Amino acid sequence: MLRSFAYAASASRILYDKPAPDGWEDQVRGAFLEGYLASVDQRLLPPGQAAIERLIAVFELEKAVYELHYELDNRPEWASIPVAGICRLLELDSEEAA
Repeated sequence: MLRSFAYAASASRILYDKPAPDGWEDQVRGAFLEGYLASVDQRLLPPGQAAIERLIAVFELEKAVYELHYELDNRPEWASIPVAGICRLLELDSEEAA
């Protein structure tokens, strides 16, 4: 779902030449995760917020790499969407390592 928010924001720019409102993607990601984490069976999650964030990042990275392969094969003009997601996740990882 989180990757879908990135696609919605980017598709607005690609298809209509109109960027999503500033902060929109971060706001909907935050609201979605807040609702999800409030309702999910906590036994399904690793203990601690840092471990949860790391798990989500791993799943997002896996999905973004899949999307990149798909877009390169089918819609190369959309490849920037998963590339941006991959870059964001790698930047977050490097910030955490510092």
